[in-house]
Amino acid sequence: MTESIHPTHKSHAEIEKEWDAIAPIRDTQISQGKDISFLKVLLPAIEQLTISSNFSRVLDVGCGVGFITEAFSTKANYIVGVDLSKRSIELAQKRLHDAHHAHFYSRSIEEFSQQTAPHSFSLAIANMTLMTSLDLLSLLRAVARLLCTGAHFVFTITHPCFWSHYWGYDTADWFHYNQEIVVEAPFKISFDTSGTITTHVHRPLSQYFSSLIEVGFLIEAVLEPFPPPDTDPKYLRNWKQPRFLAIRCVRE
Repeated sequence: MTESIHPTHKSHAEIEKEWDAIAPIRDTQISQGKDISFLKVLLPAIEQLTISSNFSRVLDVGCGVGFITEAFSTKANYIVGVDLSKRSIELAQKRLHDAHHAHFYSRSIEEFSQQTAPHSFSLAIANMTLMTSLDLLSLLRAVARLLCTGAHFVFTITHPCFWSHYWGYDTADWFHYNQEIVVEAPFKISFDTSGTITTHVHRPLSQYFSSLIEVGFLIEAVLEPFPPPDTDPKYLRNWKQPRFLAIRCVRE
């Protein structure tokens, strides 16, 4: 596991290449039920936080291979998935090829925002996306621009307070909780590890909150979701702290 000096050392193209490589692995992990965190923790948290949301026009930010898009396509009148990774978008399009109200775009959310009319969406969802963005404020401004006033923005991230301990770099000399730090490591889930390197950015919790407020979001609900007790005991064994954070905001 390595750490770089500053997040601007990487480009969108480099991040895209990483997620192109991991896309077929993620497709298999989720479709075969190997990603218990997605199935038992993240998706249920998003479903809980969107119970009162307006599903007329839904945006899936960093949609990956399309499993969140698919899950919400039955509720949405119109749904759009956006992701940097062309390979991920290809797999997402294949999965939802019969859903004519679902559309996918391979580009950054910042680019998509500039190419799309403002206030176009009634709900935005971002599952495990914000901590992979090299520029948090830029991403949040783009999402805020795309949402109607009063629209919900629901997202999940790795928990800034506990993820470094879970992945084992909290004791590294280069890690400081209150700093924004790029972390490069092989992508892994509880029961599957790949050798493919992906990048995420550690940020303190205060940076997430202050950035949301700065771009005009009101934080409405916060969850630290845990898996239900009927989950595989081997998976539950190491759940002493929350690994993820789920938040619902309102576009003011």
